Amino acid sequence: MRRRVGVLASLLVVAAMFAGVSTAQAQTEVCVFEGVAVLDPGIQNISDDLGDPDPFDIEQGEYIFDGECAGTGVEIHSDGYYDNILCGSGFAHDLDGSGTAVGVLGGWGYEILFAGGVGALFIGPAGRDPLVNQLSGDLGIPDGDHQDVDPPEDDPDNADHVHGPVESGFTGHGAVWITPGDGSVPPSEDPDNCISSDDGTTDQFRVAGYFVAL
Repeated sequence: MRRRVGVLASLLVVAAMFAGVSTAQAQTEVCVFEGVAVLDPGIQNISDDLGDPDPFDIEQGEYIFDGECAGTGVEIHSDGYYDNILCGSGFAHDLDGSGTAVGVLGGWGYEILFAGGVGALFIGPAGRDPLVNQLSGDLGIPDGDHQDVDPPEDDPDNADHVHGPVESGFTGHGAVWITPGDGSVPPSEDPDNCISSDDGTTDQFRVAGYFVAL
């Protein structure tokens, strides 16, 4: 458990540093976005997670994100996978880009490294060994893949299921912030709150962030 705590602390530092990267150096278009991600299954409450014999065990599942780039109306859709350490910390990814589109353009392979609700977003490049795979041993991710999530029937060896190399037609970076709940009520009243959700899980997150990409 100490190793996972150490890795989690490292993730917090990396995510905080990355969130502060300026877009001024990027010679690319910028998308500032917001939306909602719905998770299946929901993520366990932190209060319950910390009560487990192994509070830093890995929870895995899938999510659907829908949002749009501010000021443009360009819609973003992503069907992805998550590897959760504690609510708000872990990984979210669509490594092969098969479930992600920005407007009419598909093939956005990415992963997000989250710590405390702050995420460093990596888009591409194609062939990159994803961080979720590189750190799987330190984090205790089962066999480095999604044991409890069935892969697509037409692609049993897809990159997300086995944490394989990134497949992407784009390269870029960004930062993401997530807040439990869907934003329809104040956070203090939202049943999805990561701490004491009524059903013991958090099923939705408000998502905001930016990315720059070639």
